[in-house]
Amino acid sequence: MAAVSQPGSRGGLITALVVFVVLFFIAAIFAVVKGIDDKDKEQKLVRLTRLYQEAITEGEMSGPDYKDVAAVRNQPEYRSRTVFDILISQRNALTTKLVGQSMGGAEALEAASQVIQTANDRLKAVGVPVPGTSLAGAIGVLTDAVLQQQSGANQLKGQLASNTDQMKKQVESSLAEMTEHKKNLEAAKTEATTASAQTAAYRQSKDDLLKNLEKNLVDTVEKARKADDDAKSQMGLKDGEVKKLQAEVRTLVAKMDRYRPQNVADSIIRRADGKVAQVGRNDVAYIDIGLGQQITPGMTFQIYDRELGIPKTTNTAADDLPQGKGSLEVTRVGARSSECRVVKLQQGQQIVEGDLIANLIYDPNAKLKFKVYGDFDIDQNSVATTAEAEIVKRLIAQWGGALVEEVTIDTDFVVMGKEPTIPQYTSDQLKDDPIAQFQMEKATKAMTAYDDIRTRALDMHVPVLNQNRFLYLIGFFDLARK
Repeated sequence: MAAVSQPGSRGGLITALVVFVVLFFIAAIFAVVKGIDDKDKEQKLVRLTRLYQEAITEGEMSGPDYKDVAAVRNQPEYRSRTVFDILISQRNALTTKLVGQSMGGAEALEAASQVIQTANDRLKAVGVPVPGTSLAGAIGVLTDAVLQQQSGANQLKGQLASNTDQMKKQVESSLAEMTEHKKNLEAAKTEATTASAQTAAYRQSKDDLLKNLEKNLVDTVEKARKADDDAKSQMGLKDGEVKKLQAEVRTLVAKMDRYRPQNVADSIIRRADGKVAQVGRNDVAYIDIGLGQQITPGMTFQIYDRELGIPKTTNTAADDLPQGKGSLEVTRVGARSSECRVVKLQQGQQIVEGDLIANLIYDPNAKLKFKVYGDFDIDQNSVATTAEAEIVKRLIAQWGGALVEEVTIDTDFVVMGKEPTIPQYTSDQLKDDPIAQFQMEKATKAMTAYDDIRTRALDMHVPVLNQNRFLYLIGFFDLARK
């Protein structure tokens, strides 16, 4: 190696030294700068660590809640957002759901508590307490209450609909009835108008008829008076002829009486038709008349004492009636006897075996002839009618008798109804009232006809029976009054 000169060596050394110093300084500068940068980083790390620890601990970051939030951040719409931003968004959404607007947690909790308290205050009257522990529980209670109220409301709504339907039907029915009523009312009004017109016309026609009737009646009465005057003038001429004829009749009747049996009628009336064969219980008796003897159910008999017999009727007073012990009605006809019910027993009387029974109409061997005249009052209601006279005639025909139109010598009995009454009018009434004159004339004619029948029967010695005597003699008096 070639020797180096000192000046050259020293210069190289200085250069190397300078380079070394420069490099040292550069390295020192780099070391200082790096030390300063590491210190800043360390301080920053400390500061960041403190901030993280204030926000979340390492244990919480490893917990499931943080992992759920981190999982949300992995979703595409949340990747550019921090976990804190996500939590704030979720908090705002939750408070909005709870109280209707985004706010802090403490404010939201206070608002929720206030909502629950307000709900409790308002629902206290209806008895629905809302729990203050959670809004979910409160909502559940309110939901149940609402559903219950809705159920009740639905039931009430159903009842209301049903009641509305019923009311609608009733209204429709009422409207229909009102319509029908109006229709009937209009028809009634029309009928009333027509009837009123007809009544007026009828009244006018009757007034005219009454005027004509009064005129005709006056004319008739006047003619009758003239005829009566003429008749009276002829009466004197006819009286002698009548007296002569009556004398001839009496002579002829006297001659006939010599050839007819005496007291035939009384013997018929007092003849018993049978006897009481047996006395049963419960108002039942049996008589000794049965099949083949012209007896029928419904026929009545008067009962007479077996020792005293049937009382006489000749010359007896009108009030002295042949009542006997009582009366029977045939209920069932047997072979040899007939069952009867006791219609009535006179007070203090008792039926015994052997008592006599009689019915004036009944005669299995002959048809007795009856003349029935006048109106009868068989039910004793003080009103004599032609209809009740027909009942008497029907009994005679049903029980074997014969009805005749005229009283002749062959007539067995004449049965007379109630005697006609003559109205009591003053002479002034008869003079001024043609209707009174007409009624008086009608009643007088009825009385004359009644007396003529009775006189004719008596002249021919035909027994005359009034209504009550006849009803007793056939055993029908008591039954007719029931």
